[in-house]
Amino acid sequence: MPIIPTRRAISGGIAALMLATAPALADQPAQAPAADAAAGAADAQNAPVDPDAVVARVNGHEITLGDVILMRANLPPQYQALPDEQLYEALVEQIVTQTLLADKAREAGLDQSRLAKLRARADARNFLAEAQLRREIEKAVTEDALRAAYEKKMAERKPVEEVRARHILVKTKEEAEAVRKELLDGADFAELAKTRSTGPSGPRGGDLGWFEKDMMVPEFAEAAFALEPGEISEPVQTQFGWHVIKLEERREKPAPTFEEMREELAAELESEAARAAVDAVREGVTVERPEPAPAPAAIRRDDVLIPR
Repeated sequence: MPIIPTRRAISGGIAALMLATAPALADQPAQAPAADAAAGAADAQNAPVDPDAVVARVNGHEITLGDVILMRANLPPQYQALPDEQLYEALVEQIVTQTLLADKAREAGLDQSRLAKLRARADARNFLAEAQLRREIEKAVTEDALRAAYEKKMAERKPVEEVRARHILVKTKEEAEAVRKELLDGADFAELAKTRSTGPSGPRGGDLGWFEKDMMVPEFAEAAFALEPGEISEPVQTQFGWHVIKLEERREKPAPTFEEMREELAAELESEAARAAVDAVREGVTVERPEPAPAPAAIRRDDVLIPR
């Protein structure tokens, strides 16, 4: 067990403490708000809000709405779903409790400990680094940039062939040959698949929908893509058993629309912007690494950060 509590462990402890100090949260399950309550919440979301507004005072400390908003934003999902009135009161009471505990910690000199100072430094560093990356990403991921990335991908896109096929899966070659003979004698493929196929597509008449060649096991793909529309294959063996395949259609796969690719494009632009931002700040910087360096195993020594 780690000596220094992790953020996840701390968050879990805070959540548990919230339940202990706010019986309303422990006793009442989260309920879906009614339509009128939802409408009221939507109106509240759009109303002017002052994050510096003081919501409580304790021991000379002011607790602001901004403090409450920040704590709410860091709650686990199950608490985010609670009604606002219930959650608001619990969060204010939780910050009051934390403030009183923090005062006791200062009285004991814990705010001067090495760990407290390192934690504060790490929190500030992490927040500012993330804020700078978000700033660069927001500048890079614009509607125009997304459109340009889409057009570039479409210009570079190579035609991809795909087919729509049905199949009937059975256990043995003899069964597959018997199925094929029935089909050649005029049996309806879809109806036969429903009664004879052991595969999951059987109830759908063996319909596999549209697929590209590399989406199927090689033996099946080679046989399917070699067929002409309406043609029925010889029995094909794969790791799943024996297949009889009917090709329904083939086409060039339609290009995805801009909206279909929006999230993927945004993720790519965000990644590129983050890499560029990191490269930019590191370019030309001299990093001094004093010698002798600590032994790599020293990073496991949590105990040296704990106050004595």
